[in-house]
Amino acid sequence: MKNKLYFFSLLSVSLIFLTLFKSWFIGREIIGGDWPYFFNETLKEFTLFPPAWSVVHGNGLGGTINTYFLDQYLYSIVFVFTNTLQMPWTFIYKIFWFGLFVALSISSSIYLLKTIFSQAKSWQMLLTALIFTTNTYILMVVGGGQMGIALAYATTPLVLARFLIIVQSSKFKVQSSLVAGLVLAIQVMFDPRIAYVAMGSVALYYIVQYRWSARGLFWVFVIPGVVVVLLNGFWLLPLLVLRNYPLVQLGSAYTSIGSVKFFSFADFSHALALLQPNWPENLFGKTYFLQPEFLVLPILAFTALLFIKKLRVTSDGLKIINAQHTTGNDITILYFAMLALVGVFLAKGANPPGAGVFIWMFEHVPGFVMFRDPTKFYILIVISYSVLIPYSLNNFIDRVTVLNKKIVWLPVIAFIIYWVITIRPAVMGNLGGTFVDRRVPEEYIQLKDWLVAQKTFFRTLWVPRQHRFAFVSQLHPSIEAGPLLGATDSASLVKVFSQSDTPRQLEYLGIQYIVVSYDVYGEIFQEDRRYSPAKRAYVEQALDSIAWLKKVKTGEVTVYKTPVAKDHFWTKDGKGMVTWNMLSGDRYMVDVSLNAPGELMFSEAFHSGWRASTGDKSIPAQEAEYGMMSFALPKGTYTAEIEFTPGGIYLIGRVVSLTTMFVVSLYLVIQSIIKRKKPL
Repeated sequence: MKNKLYFFSLLSVSLIFLTLFKSWFIGREIIGGDWPYFFNETLKEFTLFPPAWSVVHGNGLGGTINTYFLDQYLYSIVFVFTNTLQMPWTFIYKIFWFGLFVALSISSSIYLLKTIFSQAKSWQMLLTALIFTTNTYILMVVGGGQMGIALAYATTPLVLARFLIIVQSSKFKVQSSLVAGLVLAIQVMFDPRIAYVAMGSVALYYIVQYRWSARGLFWVFVIPGVVVVLLNGFWLLPLLVLRNYPLVQLGSAYTSIGSVKFFSFADFSHALALLQPNWPENLFGKTYFLQPEFLVLPILAFTALLFIKKLRVTSDGLKIINAQHTTGNDITILYFAMLALVGVFLAKGANPPGAGVFIWMFEHVPGFVMFRDPTKFYILIVISYSVLIPYSLNNFIDRVTVLNKKIVWLPVIAFIIYWVITIRPAVMGNLGGTFVDRRVPEEYIQLKDWLVAQKTFFRTLWVPRQHRFAFVSQLHPSIEAGPLLGATDSASLVKVFSQSDTPRQLEYLGIQYIVVSYDVYGEIFQEDRRYSPAKRAYVEQALDSIAWLKKVKTGEVTVYKTPVAKDHFWTKDGKGMVTWNMLSGDRYMVDVSLNAPGELMFSEAFHSGWRASTGDKSIPAQEAEYGMMSFALPKGTYTAEIEFTPGGIYLIGRVVSLTTMFVVSLYLVIQSIIKRKKPL
């Protein structure tokens, strides 16, 4: 009977996984949400390590990389497998992003359950993996193409399990702390916010276990914390030294109380029912009424409390009294119930009850400013329910089989059927984003080929926003018109183009072409969340009326040419001659011939870290018109080295990270060898 139940569960869960994720692996491309699309010409520019300064970041005007931690993973994967081993990028990202998410979600959730209940049944593990991998929250995340969050999410049970091992151990071990730090460091690389949530769950477990001591804090938090900081030195060191804090750069839209209130999409009932508020359409800002069938989930989860022993608090922590029939670790079950309630309270954000608590935490708790989107706390609910629900079902089965062994299948079968009903839009293939089979329109391939054929430096300006298929390279960065020109809608954008200073601004910034997107998937020109041909026609007609623009491409993708576009480097007032060569995104060699002292213009966003070196002279960058940079160069003919000097900090950070990885790995390997040779 047990084998039949296992095989039924395995078959059912496997079919659900295949049904949900088959489109990722049998389709030609994965296109949707925030998942970026890269042309091969762009991929060829990826190096093993991301540059300290990227030409294509900062809205195409250059800047440091806000997500350097995740970009390191992206760059290394592209460089090693696509550029070096010549493997197709489509194949690589399906393995190392989407495939890794599925594999990690299943294996890490099962590992957590096995860590908690060493005698967990096979069908329990399968249900845990099913709940953790296919709930509405994570399906909306991966459907939205947010794969950095998805990989960090998939790692969370593994992180929690490794720290639980340390806390539960009667004897602290160096190996356990190092492994926990190593796993957490990987999660931090994927997304520091999810790692923050994971460590919050660890802290709660530490409190519940009541093992407060300096020695315990050292092994549970200090040693792993040091490992995490050193392994992530490649981006933490530049962040601390340069103070390029991503949230500060993004502005008040990411750090204000108003943004928290706006992004608090979930209410208490949605969070308690483990129902993502945007399910199933995943339209930004569009929330749905609570679906009552989801209320079965918290009932099943918190039923686990009925099967634990009675507890009381003593000076030594939580103790069990009046032992009765039970299975598993009762204190741990109580912990997961508490964790679920904490997750429900935080996931609702600034909504009642207790609306002011989240806002107060956002303003005062260190690191909480990262959570303008409170739905990330759904992770705590998911982990808890994926442990509690199989536990409840197992205890129920243990009791009913005493009366009738033939109905042992019923709870498991009923739950799987129920789960399929709750996620039926996904099972029926009705989800959008990355779950939809899409193709790159031929018009964008032709535009890319046309731009690549032009070997001079220039930028493209996309109106009103950059399309997902916009071609971007170091020679041809792209800019979104809205942020650049301070326009919030198409009408204000058209008004800016009519201003007399706009042609000069575009000229100085090296913008040679203006592109009106072919909004093939209705993501840009929207009205009431639907594609509006009239809005696109309005923009094109307005640009047609501007005398200084020349339409050079018509059709689905419309392209206009500006009268003049400056080069990447040029001399103000036309003094002298300049030729340049890019060695990397943060280093250039510029040949200058000036018959008088002049000003070398550099059409990238100003940063004080840039320097021009001519012989023994070091000339700092100065802020010029339209936020660009300039260097006051002397008279003569010479070669100037233009360099982003903080790049050395990134090099030091990489050395720290690689050295730490080598030392930790070597220690763990040596300890593993010693353990194998040690007699039993």
